[in-house]
Amino acid sequence: MLMHAVKTLQSELSYLKSELYSHPLYESVNTADKVKLFMQTHVFAVWDFMCLLKTLQGTLTCVDNIWVPTSNSKLRRFINEIALDEESDYDLHGEALSHFEMYVNAMRKAGADIAPINNFIVKIRSGEDPLVAIEDPTIPAAAREFVKSTLQAIKTSKPHVVAAFFTHGREDVIPDMFIALLDSLEKTDAHKWQDLAFYFRRHIELDGGSHGDLARLMIQELCGTDQQKIDEAHQAGCDAVRARIKLWDMALADYSPIFD
Repeated sequence: MLMHAVKTLQSELSYLKSELYSHPLYESVNTADKVKLFMQTHVFAVWDFMCLLKTLQGTLTCVDNIWVPTSNSKLRRFINEIALDEESDYDLHGEALSHFEMYVNAMRKAGADIAPINNFIVKIRSGEDPLVAIEDPTIPAAAREFVKSTLQAIKTSKPHVVAAFFTHGREDVIPDMFIALLDSLEKTDAHKWQDLAFYFRRHIELDGGSHGDLARLMIQELCGTDQQKIDEAHQAGCDAVRARIKLWDMALADYSPIFD
């Protein structure tokens, strides 16, 4: 029965990922104006990915003032390597920035509205609960729902659940057709679009390389042979992909008057 349940969850996850890869949003985002609208929602997914990353770094490494080695050196290396890339990678111009900051800079150059994400960050810096700050009505509804699902996963305080959200909700879901659009926009107006094209190429390069394999290994290591953890991780993976599908569904619905 347990093996059947695991296979069912694995099949469900595979099915959901296929649905995500073929989502109609990608074909609908086919002009510069639509890309800007997409960015205004998607930037919140870039932010909450960092929350998942830092949660895992706090779990898998020692971040206390008095240091002691953690038990799994392989996972320690992996999560620190990802944190280095995500929090202080080199941008197109050779400046060390987080991928989130790169994305906001790309939005600014493209002419997208950065006020909602900037105001959200200001509120968090001032100590406001992110679950309260995200309810700001200027934030796209799709982004509000997506961020809440991620923060709820973090609030479980279960590393294998957080790892599953981290692994299965990554940017490798962005298909080639979207990258081709960015390449085309970049050729039309490099100043406006080259930073965004660089961000996506860089992110997909990292996610599609060793990071993806190591992320899956991280889930296995965190679950071990504990069947409950294995089941919870599979369920969390399905939940993460469903949340991404809902993000795209809601974004498409929100912008349908413009996308039609």
